[in-house]
This record gives sequence, structure tokens and C-alpha cells, in this order.
Amino acid sequence: MRPALAVATILLLISAGAHAEGDGANPPRLIVTVDGENIQYRLDRAAAEAAGGVRILVELAGQPERRAIIHAEKAGALLESGEIVAESGVTIGTRFGVLAGEQLTLNAQTDEFRLQQAQAGVNLAPDQPQSLLGYIFGEEIGSTHEVVYILRGRITTSDRRNPEYTLQAKHIEYYPSRRRFKVKGAAIKLYGVRLPLIPNFSFKIGMGEDAGLIPTPGYSSTDRFFVPYRFDFSGPDAPLQSHLTLRLTQKRGLRLQSDNTYLGNHWLAEGLVSQTEDYYDGLDRHIVLDRRPELRYTRFSASPQQDTGWAGSLTLANIVEDLQTASNSPDARPNVREQSAELSLRYDWHNNQRRAGQGEWYSVGGRQAFYSTGDSYRDIALTAGVGGQISTSLSGSLALTHHIFGGQTPFLYDAVSIRTELQPTGRLQMGPKWSLHANGRYDLGEANMHDYGVELRHHDHALTWGLRYRSASSNLGLAVYVTGLTGDTPPYEQKHPLNELYHQTQQELAAGKPEP
Repeated sequence: MRPALAVATILLLISAGAHAEGDGANPPRLIVTVDGENIQYRLDRAAAEAAGGVRILVELAGQPERRAIIHAEKAGALLESGEIVAESGVTIGTRFGVLAGEQLTLNAQTDEFRLQQAQAGVNLAPDQPQSLLGYIFGEEIGSTHEVVYILRGRITTSDRRNPEYTLQAKHIEYYPSRRRFKVKGAAIKLYGVRLPLIPNFSFKIGMGEDAGLIPTPGYSSTDRFFVPYRFDFSGPDAPLQSHLTLRLTQKRGLRLQSDNTYLGNHWLAEGLVSQTEDYYDGLDRHIVLDRRPELRYTRFSASPQQDTGWAGSLTLANIVEDLQTASNSPDARPNVREQSAELSLRYDWHNNQRRAGQGEWYSVGGRQAFYSTGDSYRDIALTAGVGGQISTSLSGSLALTHHIFGGQTPFLYDAVSIRTELQPTGRLQMGPKWSLHANGRYDLGEANMHDYGVELRHHDHALTWGLRYRSASSNLGLAVYVTGLTGDTPPYEQKHPLNELYHQTQQELAAGKPEP
């Protein structure tokens, strides 16, 4: 380590420690290491100034995940407050991503910053082996109270000079801990065509999430032509998440469903209200439900995303059920309006492998339902599944579920329709741009495939388009996914300059202090 760098580190350590003691508090010690070709110190002001190849490492003692590395041609630091100002060729690397711009103001104590004429690469899939950066450009990018904001900016995951899609907005807020965006004054630019969006909305993005920014039309036997819209009324950092799904249909007019979720560390509370909600039991019955409302509380042994553990739930519901199609089933009972209470308990093994369709997974669960008619219904379900890569172009999974049930239910939607069933899934890669996906429900007792779905996908770099069909509902529709984020699409290799900068800064953050 060069003498100048050693002196800068010692000064900042002493100053940060004295500042904490002066406040009568005991926060984590702030460590700021300054390196550069020319470093000057102002002991009267407890300040350091550096020029020429400046490198600043900011960290809290014992918290390496909060490290930040700053590069610039010129920078200054106030030692007691932790304020840093940098100019010319500024880059910042954190565990969330990397930023680049011309002028930076940073408070290392509060993690608040402002960067002018900025661009950023944010890792939207931090839990996955391969990173997928969202590219952000704005007149100003900053952070206040763990919220990243972008002024007059645009976002995309495409590394092309002319992206397939771009979200443009006057004001964007990003909440890294929840991977949620809040957008004001927004529009989507899709293949050069500008599509205005509702004035203010928020959405979550991540593996398995559907951003729902682009409504995709479809056709079904029940609705004929339809267009779905999904709105998020939640505060991005609020524990209560509220959504409203509207479905404008040719045959049945406007249909709606509202779901509200309150998420805790080990529990989940849900409220669901629906009008003309479709349910297909896998046989030949089309059931329509109105939930007015349905309330559910679920307790987990670890977390809602646990891999192995138990989950127990209590569900209270006021259901209106109507059987829409003819059925040969002797227990068909249309136009039912009853209340129910249901207790359930389930234990899962390797649930993450089930979600990914890789490896082995198992579960055993039971539920007991009570109804206002005085009836009761019980079901014990045993499931085992396995999945993985079958060949270089073919992957799939197969799950076997067996039900042991008894009692009587006034409804059809919560009754077991297939006692023992196989649930196959498959994915066939047909070259670099096309793939075919399929799934189904096979009744072992009747030796019959009751329901299946197929989807043909075209991969267009950052976007993946799908044409899908489901047999039970005769539903034919379009789908659009953000490649690598939604629809279980695999990530693609990004070649934007921010990617190289991101991986370089991640290595620096892992290494910590510069080598001597």
C-alpha cells in the first residue's frame, strides 16, 4: 500500500470513530479509503482531495455487502460527515449494480446520492447464476431512503443500439429490496412505436413475474375476443400489495378480479374478490365463481419462498358458483351460494426444484373444509415429482399426485376431480429463436388426458413472444415476456459496455481494498 493511501485510510478511520463517539451512539464504523495520483489533506476541515485516477472505497465495518467503489478524475471527501463529491468520468459500483455519470454527490453515512447525466446497469436477477442487467438512462439518477429515482429517464433490458422496447417516464422510482418500480408519466416504445400507459402505476419485476406492461389480446370459447389489463395500486415499499385485473371481453363484457396481499416474514394474508372468475376442473366442467370475498391467512415455517418446510392456512370464503357447461357428472350442482371455512397443512421438500422443474421434489398435505350447509369435506394429497434436461434440446418434468378424500361439498370447484393424476411438462428448443412448451393433466384411473396446454415461442433478443392454447377453455392468446425475467425464459448474453463495468466492479467489491 502506498504511504499516501495509508494516511488517508487512517485519517478517515479516526474521524469516523470520533464522530460516532461525539454523537453518543455506537453505529457501524464508516471506513473511506481514498487513492489517487495527487492527494491533499485539509486537517483543519477534516477533508481530503484527490485528482488523477481517483479510487474511493466506502464501507461500513463488518458489513461488506454495503461496500461501494467510486472511480473519477477528481474527488473530495469530508471525513466527519462522509460526504463525497466526484467529477469527470464518475463510476459507482455496488452489489445492486453499476452507475456512470459526470457529477456525483454522495453521503456515505445515509447511502443517499445524486448523479448527473447518468446511466446505470441494475442486476434484476440477483438470485440467479447469470446476471441480467436492466439499463437505466436519465438526466439524474439518485437515491433517498433506500429508493433509487430516475428523472426523465428510460429503462430496458435490451443491449441493442435500437432496443426492441423501452419504458420511458418523467419520474421512475426503483425499490431494490422489493424489485419494484413506481412510474409516473410513462409510455412504452415498442419496435419504434410509442404506446402511452396509464399516468401512474407500479410493477414488480423478477424471475417468474409478469410485468404486464403490454396488454396482449386473446380468444376463448367463453369470452370470444378479450384484452386483459392489470393495475397495481400499491405503494412500492408498502407491505400491503393491491392489484386489479380487468378483462374486456366481446361476449361477457367487463370482468374483474381484485387481489390484496399483506406479506410478513413467516406469514401471508390475502383478500380476493372476483366477478365471473373462470375455473376448469380438468374434466368437462366450466365453473364460474364470484368470491365475495375470500380471505386467507397462511403461516410458513421459514418464509413464503421456503424450499423445505411446512405451511398452514385458514381460509374463509363467501362463494357464488355457477356451472356453465353440460356435464355427465352425477354430482353437478349449479347456482350454489354458500360460506366455507377451510383448514390446511402441507409439508414440502425441495420446493425450489419444483418451481424450476429440476431435480426431485415431494409434498404431503391435507385440508378439511366446513360449509354453512353443515357438510364437510377432507382431502389428503401426496405428490412426488422429478425434472431435468433430457437431451441438449429437450427438458421436462413429471409429477404424480394421489388424493385420499371423503365427505361432501356443496361446491364443484374445491372437489377433487381426478383421484390419481400425472402432470407432465416439456420444453423443446427448436433452434436459437424458437421453442415449444407443453403441459397437461393425465387421469391414470380413466387413462385420459383431460387438459393440456401448448405454447409456441419466438425469442427476439430481449423480448420473447408466445402463441398459446389451452384445451379446457379453448383459449388462444398472445403472450410477451421479458427474456430472462418473466415466463421462465432463459437469460441471454448481454454485451452492453455496462456489463463489463458491472462485472469488473463486482470483482473489486469482493476484493475490498486495493492491492499494494
